[in-house]
Amino acid sequence: MAPKIEQNQTNRTHYHDNPTPKNTVEPPVISKPPTDDGANSKRSDFTAYGNQQKDRLERLFGAGSAGVSSMRDVRLAAATKKANWAFARTYQNELKTLGNPTLSPSPPKNLIEVSRRAETAYRAELAKEGFTPLDVRGTSVVKTADFLRSEASRRGDFTTSSPLEIRQRLASGEQPKYFVRVMEKSRLSATDAHLSNPNSPHVWLATPEEIAGAKLDGFETMKRVGFSDQYIGELKAAGKTSSDFVLVVTEARGVGNQKVPTWDTVLNTAKTHPDFLQFQRKANDPDFMQKVKSPDYRAHFEEMNRLKLTDVQYARTLPKDERGAFLFRDKMNRKLGVNEFFTGDGRTARTDGQNQGYGVREILGGNDQVSSMQRNTFVELSETGKTNLKITNNTPTIADNPLRLRGEMKIGGLAGGTFSAATSLPEVFNQAQRGDYAGAATTFAVNTGGGATLGALSSGGERIVGRTVENALSRSNLANRGLESLYTNGAARNVVSRLAQTEASTLTSQTFNTTVRTVAGRVGGAGVIGGVVNGAFSAYDQIGAFNRGEVTGSQAIGTVVGEASVGVGAGLAGAAAGAAIGSVIPGAGTIVGGVIGFGVGMAAGYFADKGLRGLGVDKAIAKGVTATIDAGSRLAGAVQRRGSQAVQAGRQFVSQQITQAKAVYRSASSAVKSARAFVGQKLDNARQRVSNATRAAVNYVSQVKDRAVQAVRNTASQAINQVRSTVSNVANQVSSTVNNIADQARSTVSNAVNNVVGGAVNNLKSVFGW
Repeated sequence: MAPKIEQNQTNRTHYHDNPTPKNTVEPPVISKPPTDDGANSKRSDFTAYGNQQKDRLERLFGAGSAGVSSMRDVRLAAATKKANWAFARTYQNELKTLGNPTLSPSPPKNLIEVSRRAETAYRAELAKEGFTPLDVRGTSVVKTADFLRSEASRRGDFTTSSPLEIRQRLASGEQPKYFVRVMEKSRLSATDAHLSNPNSPHVWLATPEEIAGAKLDGFETMKRVGFSDQYIGELKAAGKTSSDFVLVVTEARGVGNQKVPTWDTVLNTAKTHPDFLQFQRKANDPDFMQKVKSPDYRAHFEEMNRLKLTDVQYARTLPKDERGAFLFRDKMNRKLGVNEFFTGDGRTARTDGQNQGYGVREILGGNDQVSSMQRNTFVELSETGKTNLKITNNTPTIADNPLRLRGEMKIGGLAGGTFSAATSLPEVFNQAQRGDYAGAATTFAVNTGGGATLGALSSGGERIVGRTVENALSRSNLANRGLESLYTNGAARNVVSRLAQTEASTLTSQTFNTTVRTVAGRVGGAGVIGGVVNGAFSAYDQIGAFNRGEVTGSQAIGTVVGEASVGVGAGLAGAAAGAAIGSVIPGAGTIVGGVIGFGVGMAAGYFADKGLRGLGVDKAIAKGVTATIDAGSRLAGAVQRRGSQAVQAGRQFVSQQITQAKAVYRSASSAVKSARAFVGQKLDNARQRVSNATRAAVNYVSQVKDRAVQAVRNTASQAINQVRSTVSNVANQVSSTVNNIADQARSTVSNAVNNVVGGAVNNLKSVFGW
């Protein structure tokens, strides 16, 4: 909470010409006899002293929040190690009991109960320190199971990753940390149960993040991982419900022979499988393999089932060149689990066609015994009754280090409110002794609330900044290469192993990198928040001092920077103190443990603050900043003056050039006018000459045209007369010729008729004897 300036001109306000601050309130000596000023003066001094200490403490809330986080991180590492050990020990003991029920009066019934009991031991070990599985860094199947249950409890429809997001994950080559698989509970009663059919060389696995949107609905989950609607219908017809199945959750590092299920991967597996020896000759035929990959298999498979034919019987209904490929593909379905929805690009096809047919990413893994994996647990499936599906581009993820601000801010708020309330008691008692009970209650409430707010914001801010630093380091290739190099240093491993609560010889590269990033985040967050909190208080003081004319602007800025620097140092000291006591103070994840860590961080910050001030660091920085600002101001003034002179000279030069340019412009304007007049006159003369020439040309052309027309007319008339004469002569000749021909024809015909008629008459006469 911000101090009252009129009551507290403390050593937070610097005056560089006088190292001793004005109006510094000294702690009253209670054991001395009353002074001449009486009891009221003593109470006033005591109240002022309380306000001064409250101001000091509140400025150290940044260091306190750093102490909480660093102590919590170290203690969490130790608690996680114990929880993992408890899980493994319980799992092994319960597994032995499952195999030999006589070893325990209450043996587990199946592998599900084995994992549940191990999970219970894991949770109990974390709870001793006030942690839950969601607080755990690194991989944890219990954390993953809680994540799935948490997502299932969310209201609303089913959600699924969009096709775009699935394609992006496939393209990026993202390596999953966990796998899930749907299994029937009845198959988990034996200790040697496998994830899949024992005869299968591999098992099909999915990722929990993309399954989470199914809200642990059994049949919706099955659709996502590639179970066909027909198979699900058969299960329902047989009386099966979602509760007959369970979701196996396992760490990816416990699964062997992981492969992305492409066509090349599954075909190579088939070529080496003993059941495919009959296809050996065809195995290297690219045309044959292309037919095997054909998407037509799905339609063939459904048609075969509809007709209730065997694979051989159905193959006989196909063209001869397709039969072998169909039999090969169908055997892949039955022997290797490469069903009709296999896509060959690393994802399943959603069987009901929703989400553009995109299901989830899938991985091929070794078909190990469930019990040999150890790091696994089970999550119950149910029937939610939901049907609607919402597509999202923001699939939830299982955070290795969730930002749980609510818990952090609760601890910071409680600790901050407690310390501020305690330091406000002198003023509260003073007001109460004067009979001002309402004022006393208000003072107590305001200081408590202000301290709680500041403590909560300090803790939340430290956590946010620290997490931001961690994320930036985890994404930086340069930082990761540096950590890998640092891991080879024995001294560095020894230091980090203490913070990670493990032996240096067993410290893995992953744990080393995570721990170093965490420490860097804590240090970064502590420094930033420590500097912000102390700098903010100092800024509040300095604004008041500046407004009262007690300091210059540069002095105020210098003081704020100096105070912020001391705050950074105090925050770093708080983080270091929290890390140092992390393995000593129990219950670091509880409220009490957090308040203790807050107090330790503040104590370390207080001594760091005092030491830095004793060394004069704050004043040195303040004076340096002030001197720099003043020097910069003087330099800026000189530059401004020189600049002003240069500008003035530039203005004069420009003015002269403008005047000269105007004169040149006027001369040029006159020349342009003269040129225009000269050109205009020449143009007018040229136009007159062109006009005269044009008229003469027109007249000449007109005369030529008239003479040409007359000549054409005369020629045409003569030609016409000649044609007429020629035609007339020809017509006369034709007419004469025609008449001669007609006369000859008439004479010839007349003679012929006479001859014919005369001959006929003579013949008649001779016949009849005439």
